[in-house]
Amino acid sequence: MDVRIVGGGFAGIVTGLALLSRDPEGEHRVTVYERGPEVGTTLCGEGLSKTTLDRMRFEGFDHTPYIGHGFSSAAWYVPDGKSVAVPDPCFTMDRARWIPAMAEHLERLGGTVETDRKLSVGDIRNLPGDLVVGADGPGSQTRKIVGGNVRTRLGIQYRVQDSDHESDELFFLVDKRFSPEYSWIFPRGAVDGFGKMDNVGILAAEDGDDWARLDRFMAHWGVTGKKAKKEAYPIAFGGDKVQEGRYALVGDAAGLTNPVTKGGMAAVVYAAELLADSVKEGSPERYGKRVMSHPIADPVFLRALKVITETPNGEVVRWMRHLPERFVVGERSSKVSWGLVLRTMLAAPRRIPDWFAVYRAMAMSRVYSW
Repeated sequence: MDVRIVGGGFAGIVTGLALLSRDPEGEHRVTVYERGPEVGTTLCGEGLSKTTLDRMRFEGFDHTPYIGHGFSSAAWYVPDGKSVAVPDPCFTMDRARWIPAMAEHLERLGGTVETDRKLSVGDIRNLPGDLVVGADGPGSQTRKIVGGNVRTRLGIQYRVQDSDHESDELFFLVDKRFSPEYSWIFPRGAVDGFGKMDNVGILAAEDGDDWARLDRFMAHWGVTGKKAKKEAYPIAFGGDKVQEGRYALVGDAAGLTNPVTKGGMAAVVYAAELLADSVKEGSPERYGKRVMSHPIADPVFLRALKVITETPNGEVVRWMRHLPERFVVGERSSKVSWGLVLRTMLAAPRRIPDWFAVYRAMAMSRVYSW
């Protein structure tokens, strides 16, 4: 098949690699069009689980040189300082080097990357090929052909140089004082000779006070250092359509970012696999249905997001009050707390469905979110 991919960011390059890695006979033609002078990255917290990285098996490519920093766990904190830790290995990735390296590997596998190719809707309609894949971000031109809807949330962050924040985990905070959803601190290690660097950000309320909130979040958690870079980027999620005829969508263009965690890289990897498998079978038209029935598009994520955004700080703290100061998922010593959690749930029986929606969404996110 002749496959044309619009967008040379993470989603476009990974999709191209997935297609070529499942084509050992070299029967497919894969061309990636990037509107800028080179492939690259946009705003991203850059957190990625070992589970997802291990799925990215692209013949002959080693991801380890592009790991910025490794962690033993990810932890979600609430306003009174309690936390729920998920003890899965995870990383922050140096996407500025990683994506171009993957693009070079794509070309070694026989693909083509064309830069300075900004395509309009008309250009995309006129592209040759059997399959056109839109990986062109939240403002996707390809989505105008496919149709469907996505939701967006603005993410803002600083790249903080020489930060004194020390942690062996990816840090998430659910606290309405700073964000309607969550805030984050993701250490990246030493980057390009500039010393230790952290990604520190929030999901924005978009009311004009977000940068001030981010500053208050940093001050509250004692994050200091030089604000080397200031970034903002719309994150697309909740997509309800990913294919129309020969046009298919991946990544932000498809709105497949996890609604709860806003982790998008894992969703790209799974969607790219589904697309590559459909192409390998000679049935690319199956892709859309496969994606919408896959766990990455489960409606429980949107239900859980609604619960999280509508639950005030005080109630979040009450939900957590019977847990130990640090609840580690899967640890035997933590299980004794579940009886106390059940007591809390029974005290507000109307919220039990909400509890289970959040629990199920977070459990699924361990595999399908980041």
